[in-house]
Amino acid sequence: PRESLILLNLGGIALQQGDLEAVKAFNIKAVKLAPESMQNWGNLALSYRNLGDVETAHRIYQSCRIENFCASNLGALHLELGIDVSDPRLLGDFAMFTKAYLAGDFESFVQLVPTLNSAPLAVKLHIYASVGRWDEGYKLIQDNPAILEGLTQETSITNAEIIRQKISLLETLEHKDDPRAEAVRASLSEAYEGVVPSKIAQYEAYINGAQWRMLNDDPDGAMVWLNALADLGQSALVIKVAAFDPLNARADYQTFRTRMDNYRDRDRALIEAQLADPPDVWWTPDEVLGESK
Repeated sequence: PRESLILLNLGGIALQQGDLEAVKAFNIKAVKLAPESMQNWGNLALSYRNLGDVETAHRIYQSCRIENFCASNLGALHLELGIDVSDPRLLGDFAMFTKAYLAGDFESFVQLVPTLNSAPLAVKLHIYASVGRWDEGYKLIQDNPAILEGLTQETSITNAEIIRQKISLLETLEHKDDPRAEAVRASLSEAYEGVVPSKIAQYEAYINGAQWRMLNDDPDGAMVWLNALADLGQSALVIKVAAFDPLNARADYQTFRTRMDNYRDRDRALIEAQLADPPDVWWTPDEVLGESK
């Protein structure tokens, strides 16, 4: 294909299949095809971030920060690593959500949901469910019954976004004793049949797996998934998940949180070193243009 948007779409399909190296390869091809597109730069940065290379991701985001997608992701990355963000240009929707979440200001976190005009309904439902706002989430379902369409169909666990939405839908329906939860649970049961954690995809897949085990009253199984996430050695924002609240009293869960905090501190030090001695040019497409196809 000679259109970079097609390559980005192919990268999206690879992401659904859990092939993060393929995502990066497609994004590199997109940059080669349209090196002037900062949107392509931002997608490439995200693919490096998903693979745990925060230094390269940060340099690319810095290079395209005049583009809103890059600016918001740069702000969110800084916030996730505990770096203060004072530049309002870096506080887009994603960054604002991250800031409210990390501050523990879940009321503001939830109030931001209606402002996300372009966000799919299932994403909004997930936000409500993540902080246990079942009434708001259930009203969203009742007002928009089409949200159920597609979320009871077969889905691979590597498609972390759809699985996350299914889990949020299941939690909300079960909290409201809605019989439609049965079809969603059956779909998730089929997806997780015989599945054990491994290096399958982006970190959200491990959070999903742990949450699914908690929804099946299996905290030990949840810890298997969370420890597999920690074994990746990557910093990741472990969002508040209401289903994980019972784990707070477990020593192994606190050990897991400490491991994740250590990864965050490591990556913050890397980024702070870059910020302390910024290059004249953060990144250019020349870094990938010379690579073989």
